[in-house]
Amino acid sequence: MICRVKRLEQKDELETEKSAEERERLRTIDDNRRMREEIEAYYQKYEAIRKFAQEKGIALPPELEHDIPRL
Repeated sequence: MICRVKRLEQKDELETEKSAEERERLRTIDDNRRMREEIEAYYQKYEAIRKFAQEKGIALPPELEHDIPRL
């Protein structure tokens, strides 16, 4: 009987831990998605500035003249 109670307690603890880890996994996925969206927004702004500078004949600093890879 004691073994059964202990096993049930362990099962409950493991299920609680599993739920917490699943919440953390989902939170990480959401954070990753938000960061990718933020990076994409910065990339689009950078490209707009670079295009404007090119159209107006404005020289960019050498470190900004190369293409930046997208994620």
